Amino acid sequence: GGGVSSCATCDGHMFMGRDVIIVGGGDTAMEDALVLARTSRRVTVVHRRDRFRASKVLAERVMEHPSIDIMWNSTVQRIKGKKLEDPSAKKSAGRNDDDDDDIDLDDESSSSGDDAKRVVSGAIIRDVATGEETHFPCEAVFVAIGHTPATSFLRGVVDFQDDHPGYVRTVGKTTRTSARGIFAAGDVSDPSYRQAITSAGAGAAAALDAERYLSEEGLGNEAAEFEAELLAELMAEENDAKASLGGEEYNAYD
Repeated sequence: GGGVSSCATCDGHMFMGRDVIIVGGGDTAMEDALVLARTSRRVTVVHRRDRFRASKVLAERVMEHPSIDIMWNSTVQRIKGKKLEDPSAKKSAGRNDDDDDDIDLDDESSSSGDDAKRVVSGAIIRDVATGEETHFPCEAVFVAIGHTPATSFLRGVVDFQDDHPGYVRTVGKTTRTSARGIFAAGDVSDPSYRQAITSAGAGAAAALDAERYLSEEGLGNEAAEFEAELLAELMAEENDAKASLGGEEYNAYD
């Protein structure tokens, strides 16, 4: 809730009626800007080039939206913030409500020594052509500059999607990959949704696919046989213990 996020769908509602920044120029940035424009007072897209890399349809919708501004040829250098101190602590120190400290949120030293909550108050925007830096007031910064799955260790092992580098290709509607016994679920194979709930569902599907694979390979039977043998041993021990007590009630967990 401090104001720095990479998921407009998840966190956008927390900044209803406020000014926010989107960093990026691809499809993700355009989609996030349109989502935030439904609830935020003003959305500003900061892009380092003079045109978007996004699809023409999405780019046009963003550029024509009355609540979205665009800062071309610009980058976010630093994110500024302030500490939300307890009102009683401020009063005892002789400070007013407007005297919040201006800090760099990426400076670790600014967070040492106190438990005050830190929230976004603006961003330092740099013009890539002139090098000039300006302070842009806002209450949230949404980063939408792309996501790269941590799948490099699978190169040469499984196939990857042609249109989305780094994302594992799955077979049809399953979670199976091109390699036998390897299944992919969640953000490593889904470039579209990237939500916790969809990843959880894909994880369940991968578990079912893996179980079917083990059954097809005849590997699942070994686990079932082991469980049956273990249960038989436990029941035999319980019966022996009951017999030694002369038929009295026996609880194995006492």
